[in-house]
Amino acid sequence: MSQIPEPKGKLPGIGHTHLIDAAEPVQSLLALSKNMGEIYQLQLPGGKLLVVSSQRLVDELCDESRFDKKVSGPLSNIRDIALDGLFTAKTTEPNWQKAHNILMPAFSMGAMSNYFPMMLEIAEQMMTRWGQLNAHDEIDVPADMVRLTLDTIGLCGFDYRFNSFSRDEPHPFIESMLVALQEAIDRAVALPFVHAMNIGRRQRYEKHVQNLKNIVDSVIAERKADDGTTDAKDLLSLMLTGSDPATGEKLSDENIRYQIITFLIAGHETTSGLLSFALQYLIKHPAVLKRAYAEVDEVLGSDITTPPTLAQLGRLPYIRQVLNEALRLYPTAPAFTVMPLEDTTLAGVYPLKAGQPILILIGGLHRDEKAWGDNPDLFDPDRFAPDVAALRLPNAFKPFGNGQRACIGSQFALQESILAIGMALQRFKFIDHTNYQLDVKETLTLKPDDFRLRLKKRTDQDRKLNVQTGPEIDDRPKVKDVANLTSDHATPLLILHGSNMGSAQQIAARLAEEGESVGFVVSSGSLDEYTNRLPSDGAVLLITGSYNGTPTDDAKTFMAWLESTEQSLGHVRYGVFGVGNRDWATTYQRVPRLIEQRLETLGAECVVARGEADARGDFFGDIDSYAKTVWPELAVSLGLTVAAPVDRGDRFTVDLLTDNDRDTVFLQHHSLTPMTVTVNDEMVDTRVDYGLSKRHISVNLPEGVNYKTGDHLLVMPRNPAVNVERAAVRFGLGIQQRLRLSLKHGSAGAIPINSDITVNTLLSRYVELCDPATVRQIKLLAEHASCPPDVTALNNLAHSDHYKSEVLDKRVSMLDLLDCYSSIDLPFATYVDQLAELQPRYYSIASSHLTSAGSVDIAVSRVAGAALGGNGNYLGACSSTLSDTEVGESIWARIRSVDSEFLPPQDLQQPIIMIGPGTGVAPFRGFIQDRMLHLKQGKTLGEAILFFGCRHPDVDEIYGDEFAEAQAAGAVSCIKAYSRAPAHPHRYVQDAIAANANRIWELWTRGARIYVCGDAQYMLPGVRHALQHIYQDAYKKEGETISDKQAQVWLQEMEVAGRFLVDAWA
Repeated sequence: MSQIPEPKGKLPGIGHTHLIDAAEPVQSLLALSKNMGEIYQLQLPGGKLLVVSSQRLVDELCDESRFDKKVSGPLSNIRDIALDGLFTAKTTEPNWQKAHNILMPAFSMGAMSNYFPMMLEIAEQMMTRWGQLNAHDEIDVPADMVRLTLDTIGLCGFDYRFNSFSRDEPHPFIESMLVALQEAIDRAVALPFVHAMNIGRRQRYEKHVQNLKNIVDSVIAERKADDGTTDAKDLLSLMLTGSDPATGEKLSDENIRYQIITFLIAGHETTSGLLSFALQYLIKHPAVLKRAYAEVDEVLGSDITTPPTLAQLGRLPYIRQVLNEALRLYPTAPAFTVMPLEDTTLAGVYPLKAGQPILILIGGLHRDEKAWGDNPDLFDPDRFAPDVAALRLPNAFKPFGNGQRACIGSQFALQESILAIGMALQRFKFIDHTNYQLDVKETLTLKPDDFRLRLKKRTDQDRKLNVQTGPEIDDRPKVKDVANLTSDHATPLLILHGSNMGSAQQIAARLAEEGESVGFVVSSGSLDEYTNRLPSDGAVLLITGSYNGTPTDDAKTFMAWLESTEQSLGHVRYGVFGVGNRDWATTYQRVPRLIEQRLETLGAECVVARGEADARGDFFGDIDSYAKTVWPELAVSLGLTVAAPVDRGDRFTVDLLTDNDRDTVFLQHHSLTPMTVTVNDEMVDTRVDYGLSKRHISVNLPEGVNYKTGDHLLVMPRNPAVNVERAAVRFGLGIQQRLRLSLKHGSAGAIPINSDITVNTLLSRYVELCDPATVRQIKLLAEHASCPPDVTALNNLAHSDHYKSEVLDKRVSMLDLLDCYSSIDLPFATYVDQLAELQPRYYSIASSHLTSAGSVDIAVSRVAGAALGGNGNYLGACSSTLSDTEVGESIWARIRSVDSEFLPPQDLQQPIIMIGPGTGVAPFRGFIQDRMLHLKQGKTLGEAILFFGCRHPDVDEIYGDEFAEAQAAGAVSCIKAYSRAPAHPHRYVQDAIAANANRIWELWTRGARIYVCGDAQYMLPGVRHALQHIYQDAYKKEGETISDKQAQVWLQEMEVAGRFLVDAWA
């Protein structure tokens, strides 16, 4: 066990009290944390206090099975005025659970729309007040934000008007509240006898406490005296009339008083601080402010007479990022305290006693370099961009507390804040006439002190972008109501697909089935099958993806013809639907767009607007939306009378079998064959916190199967057993229960029909259990839920404002929702019908066919960690399958030939530059093995550079010894980057590229090829930027200026020309 460190200077009788500034206790604790590290303890008159500030330890302390909120310190003193209100109650007190159950619906996402008109009214009052100021008048930002947030919670929560913007001085509630909060802090850090001896101060405090109670009692009395004409559906109404669904009990009048005080304080004090900090950071960061203005102008427009809508708030993601970053740097509720439920240890080394207070210092947590990078003090809203936030360590961002004791009103606060900041930016420029320097004032919360600005109304000249905020004009032909029309027109419809992994082919199969149901005579095939023979009868739908911006394997011939032909296609009527992933921003939808462009150029007639499905977004929702519009649009364009697609229910019926199980044959999906694993070794020191598992795996190839260096291995995953068991238990099935699926309509794909299989086989081998739930699926679950709160919650999740952030970004699956909402009674057949077919995953082969013709190697990063949705752990299906496969066992796989140019150059003397951090180095291991053999054979090779990156050379530098040997032999020059080795000059591969710009450009001018393999979200954009900058610098030396856009076009042209080659994944 390790001893918890203490600061020096402990004094008799008062311990470490003198180290804490009574006016700035939080900042004192933060300063101590910088010196003491992630954990330390203080000896105070009231006992020991542990202070923790690192993500590593906070993550463990957020485990609610071991730790609970402790009401202590200043918070315990607030009980004088709020007793067992939600914020100050102990979790074990009956009124906490009762009030929590009663009030949760008032803060659901659905309830937010009810509050919006009232939020808007108060925000408009502030905008009006600001708009009436003279040029040299100034606003007291924190004071006005207090007016805004107090009036908003008063009106939304209790239908009570404080009318703060009609007063020159703050409402009496504010003065009394500030006295109470300051007293709570002072008592927490002062010696006990100090408070007892100061009788005058105690009497003043008690007077203000009574004043708070009187104000709240008048609010309650006013509502109770109402004659019934007020139909308020607010917090107060819920508290007066609602009952705990678990016990049927109501809240007492006394507890209602405490709840109102809680919400009036917590509902305005922290939010006003957030708004003040956000505005302070905006004025101090012009680039961020400019971007925020641009977003507001695009979404809200220039017409301030048109009020914002709730839907528009959802289209201000950058404003939300600004608010989150302000909360990160200055969480306005700066700490919370937890306690162990029983004696335990922290991090396995620090002993803890049951009930011991542990203060989680949120400001320290939010600046932990291990969680937030090397510059945690820098204001950067892009930390909260979706792709960056997805990689955040668990429990690194806790501005609203934790778990069941987290702030119940967080969505309320954020909605109110986005509205206020958006409206302010729409109307005003902010003049920092005092050159304000941040000075933080502490009560129980934090906010900027004496922060004042001047305002200037924005003009049209100030706006670079004017956005129409009225309704969009739709000049397309109006589609008839097709619900009651016929389906006997028998129009030919050809549906073509271009598909590597099967997604586009499955979409085509779905559309083919629906097309037949509405009267089309449908034929299907691959794009290559219909090269130079597109039909003149009926219409053709082309469904295709791209592979790194190039055609799929079954569309290459078609695309070569389409790009080269000059013949007229005026007889063709078409529609295009593209499949892609926005993580590949430069090549997203490139092939579908090119198909549409070429067909249009050649005279074909577009009869259906092009659709897109984004794998990074609501992929299946995009498909659903297209499927709803394609048939009416075809009807209008072709002059047809077609019926709506018939809903024929579930595709399958499931019959459970009761006789003894027997072995089943695993069908060979996608032409896969069994391959035996001969090596499965860990390459990373996983004992280190950031040592994430990477496995080196070798498999023997079946007789007659060959590959080329640079090819891919397609592997069929199995769903992890824990997820299979979860699904089986949810439907009351044993995993060895036998069943038989019968097909009622449509196509079953590879799912076995009329075969006896087990539940385990079906759920582990044939369907995707962990895909994010689609909007359609969530709505279906809501239809099968019997509990009204569950129905409401599910419908809220399906709403466009919440779906992306709460479901898609957190990868919440149907199974997660089924576990979360127990009242859902979904038939098992319906569940199976909703699941996508399990698809193979591809891995770059990490070996050379010249040296290992009978086997292939792959490098596998195991995907495992806390589920973003909060339900247990997330396990990658294929990486788990491969990592857990024992030597001697088989996987189902096949070789996928790479027909692109991502292969070693045929001209051995052509220079090559390889960029592959992490397991992205896999194909280059094969390239280098080729080169080692060529050297042994006496061949002359062009220069080769490998840029490789990992976290630390002693932790996860995979294949390091092999590459060192190859470098010594002259086969390659290795340049490395280490993100967790501060002494190393390069942190990421793009940094190493920039540092070697001259060498790269010299090789480029000699005809070098550049290969990049790895992550598309973060690494690839960084590499592109570095290479474009090298191009710009090279021409700058010659006196020519190359713009960013020109550099981007250059690199795209090099990609098309086959000199810049990318093999990347999301």
